[in-house]
Amino acid sequence: MKTFKSLIMLTLICIANLVSAQDTVYVSHNKTTAIEFPARIANPVNAGRHLIAAVKGDNVLTVKASKGFLPSQIRITTEDGEDYHFPVAFSYGRAGRFYRLANSQETVAADARRETPEEEVSSKLASGRVRNVVSSDRKSRVKAELGQISVLGNTLFYKLKIENNSSINYDLDFVRFYVRDLKTTKRTVTQEREIYPTQAIGESKNTITAGGSGLYVFTFDKFPLAKGQALFTEIYEKNGARNLYLKVKAKENGKARLIKQ
Repeated sequence: MKTFKSLIMLTLICIANLVSAQDTVYVSHNKTTAIEFPARIANPVNAGRHLIAAVKGDNVLTVKASKGFLPSQIRITTEDGEDYHFPVAFSYGRAGRFYRLANSQETVAADARRETPEEEVSSKLASGRVRNVVSSDRKSRVKAELGQISVLGNTLFYKLKIENNSSINYDLDFVRFYVRDLKTTKRTVTQEREIYPTQAIGESKNTITAGGSGLYVFTFDKFPLAKGQALFTEIYEKNGARNLYLKVKAKENGKARLIKQ
């Protein structure tokens, strides 16, 4: 139980609005989403192959995305006879929340808390312009720009802007980050190391309308980036082909702007 309480304390967003059991629950690979029910969970949890699920303390369900995740649903019956079902979708930014359901299936707010310094910095960055672009890419009148990297303590901040200058809406499917060597010989197997954001702001805007733009701030725990390596960012369009690719070399990472609190 102590371990689970620590997990809840470490989640970046511990208060969520869950109006009814029909609302979408968001999951990711690296953050655990938890749902507390008002009564003991009665049925065995069958989350399917796209989710990793477990019951904690009889009435708390924890879920994470498994490899190759696809949108799915969870159905839960509790011992008081209530039946709950939730659509489940993938989101870096909105995963890791703690949902608490009351007997009326309405939200009971969790203990209030102040924003962390990292969240305050992310909010400020998300409200400003992209400056000192370190990497950019464009395809079919859609452009992505990565602004100057910032650092606060052991946290790195990546500010990403996607601009849609076309006449067709751009539906963002997912954004992927990984570290890879810049040069590999033909006989060398290319190895990639996936890097998962700890938080994302602005990620709820998944559709960038024609002529519009979206601004996103991703935070990462500091990670090693040796000379000859780069952080690659892949931006994929849902059911489309306007995919974008960005690259940040080690020297650019080393020039991260220091944020003072």
